[in-house]
Amino acid sequence: MAQSRTTVTDHGTVDQLVLDHLRCTFDTSRLLTAIEIVDSCVGEAERATLHSNLRCLHGMASHLIDDVPMIIMSEQPVWQLAEEILDEIEESHIEVSGIVTLVQQLAALRPPDERRGS
Repeated sequence: MAQSRTTVTDHGTVDQLVLDHLRCTFDTSRLLTAIEIVDSCVGEAERATLHSNLRCLHGMASHLIDDVPMIIMSEQPVWQLAEEILDEIEESHIEVSGIVTLVQQLAALRPPDERRGS
């Protein structure tokens, strides 16, 4: 019997294969660096929401990937928050080096049965 490709977590149902990969390769502290970049180079209007969303994403990712105690309670799946952050960056035309790629890795947690266009 094939292993399920999805798993239910405290932060929504995610793609198990992507989560396993991120647990071996993803450095959640890079999200804290991303917050510092946003704070230093993004306009005041965009900064507050993006800062808050990245901090929430960091808490969720730390729990899922680093197995730290859960500090973020959200009914929104981690991958959905990551996708919203990507949309926010795109809509604001914010050029923040490396943050998009970092957040895209967490957006990839979207389960296969919830892929866009399905």
